[in-house]
Amino acid sequence: MTLTTAVLRPYKKLKMLVVTSFEIDSISSLVAIFYGVFRLTVHDQLPTPASSVLIVSTPQVPLSLLSDKIFCLYITGHLNSVFSIHHREEILRYIYCHQNSDGGWGLHIEGHSTMFCTVLNYICLRILGVGPYEGDDNACPRARKWILDHGSATHIPSWGKTWLSILGLFDWSGTNPMPPEFWMLPSFMPMLPAKMWCYTRMVYMPMSYLYGKRFVGPVTPLIMQLREELFNEPFDQIKWKKVRHSCALEDVYYPHPLIQDLMWDSLYIITEPLLTRWPFNKLIRERALQVTMNHIHYEDENSRYITIGCVEKVLCMLACWVEDPNGICFKKHLARIPDYLWIAEDGLKMQVFGSQLWDCCFAVQALVASDLSLSEIGFALKNGHFYIKESQVKDNPSGDFKTMYRHVSKGSWTFSDQDHGWQTSDCTAEALKCCLMLSTMNPEIVGQKIDSSLLYHSVNLLLSYQSENGGLSSWEPAGAQAWLELLNPTEVFADIVIEYEYVECTSSAIQALVLFKKLHPEHKTVEIDDFIVKASKFLEDNQYPNGSWYGNWGICFIYGTWLGIGGLIAAGIHTTQGTIQFNSDFMGDDDAHFYRTDVEGSNATTPCSKTFDKFTTRKWRFSSTGNYGSFYEELHVTLSNA
Repeated sequence: MTLTTAVLRPYKKLKMLVVTSFEIDSISSLVAIFYGVFRLTVHDQLPTPASSVLIVSTPQVPLSLLSDKIFCLYITGHLNSVFSIHHREEILRYIYCHQNSDGGWGLHIEGHSTMFCTVLNYICLRILGVGPYEGDDNACPRARKWILDHGSATHIPSWGKTWLSILGLFDWSGTNPMPPEFWMLPSFMPMLPAKMWCYTRMVYMPMSYLYGKRFVGPVTPLIMQLREELFNEPFDQIKWKKVRHSCALEDVYYPHPLIQDLMWDSLYIITEPLLTRWPFNKLIRERALQVTMNHIHYEDENSRYITIGCVEKVLCMLACWVEDPNGICFKKHLARIPDYLWIAEDGLKMQVFGSQLWDCCFAVQALVASDLSLSEIGFALKNGHFYIKESQVKDNPSGDFKTMYRHVSKGSWTFSDQDHGWQTSDCTAEALKCCLMLSTMNPEIVGQKIDSSLLYHSVNLLLSYQSENGGLSSWEPAGAQAWLELLNPTEVFADIVIEYEYVECTSSAIQALVLFKKLHPEHKTVEIDDFIVKASKFLEDNQYPNGSWYGNWGICFIYGTWLGIGGLIAAGIHTTQGTIQFNSDFMGDDDAHFYRTDVEGSNATTPCSKTFDKFTTRKWRFSSTGNYGSFYEELHVTLSNA
């Protein structure tokens, strides 16, 4: 029998794991190769007593994120103090590396060019000192041509319109309203901040403050030049009111329904003129701005100025500067900028947020599952155990957190570390699994086990996440009405208004609670049993007809299916039962391939996709010995020369 599979091997030049295809003649050979690769990886990648570096993975992030940071620092006058010339060189390398062949930038490194990312990266290049006719491979002229050929910057999506208005490259009258009064709505209103997905809520909180202030940064000579470069007509002749709903077709992932446009028009024509005139500007608008700023300060303090993510981080930092340029809040924000920076082989990028806890948990679980001796992995387990224990959130958000639209967080784990403060269900479940596994091992080797009371808080938190359909959400309990998605103000993203239940979160929680019940039968056994029954039903109900599960937090069906099966097996569903048997058909299907899709009609290629297409058109098979041909080796050269 011949099996074709993919295994991971360390590729020291890039300091990463490389996927390589092999011809395998038996299951035993496959297992032997996996363990050999795993042992090499452990010795090459894990921290040692001489170096207690955390286990983290390289992030792949939207290509708009770094630009926001540059804009904020440029406006506040701190660009040179935060980013040295060497930082700038790496930032430019990252931007150049991921420019597409048509001159634009996509939302991600393999995405087709979009107005949103192309305009933001073009401005970023100009702020960093690249001239309008300069840049590697004529980066600026090519990008500007793409922008003007696709309708100019007037067709940038709403988030881009907001940033351009802040920079002085757009007029606030060309944006749809984001009234800060939203944060004062009474509880009987159908659309409330408490019903929003926390990430979206946290984006529009500082956005509404900046909109309410109609804040515009310093109009420098560079800004005046950009006004001439980004538009097809003179800046002072643009009819801003007519471009509010304009968006390049390449950016439209979620077309706005008519009811939403009517809502924006009503706010624009009726509400905003009232709220910006006396006496309402004094009685309502100023109070709304103060309420909004109080929310911003609350979130900043409870996340130690990391905030929930990078988009919010930059906006909250700018809002603090607008309120008080010399204030302590802005200075605290500056101190947490390094938390988001990541240097890799393609340059300096900005993370969405850190993934230290998440990466550490899976590394620990892999080590525990291996047959490696404790002499080989003991220190790594102890180090990881210590980090996991120290990263647990020990308290709820401060004060009356429910009035600030926050959920309990005591006993949780975040995606990164304790400072972040934002509880997530799957991170809590995976960290709980690690603590439970390590509690059964020799404490002299892996460290003292975590206190049982802290585990109880984690279990209570997981139980609080379950929805009526049995599934678990990510950050906060789901439950808002689905029709609220009709009010999604973005064009680039879908399904971001409310919280949803996920297969991944549900599966992780099942696995953690099953293990907890086995080791701690004294705590909420009945509730846990009921939880597992309903959660298993959710997994079964969300299986696709071909036997797979959709993964929202990974790419994509293999990831979701791995967790879907893991949850059902942990819950006691036998492998011969219909759900798992049906799934094995999917996993063994030779026609289950991965495809990269671009917007219809787009002929743009990315440096990554060109290499990807070249290699996926061949039948690559590599022997287990000798000189390897590698997709990643050529990809690395492509990225280096892009």
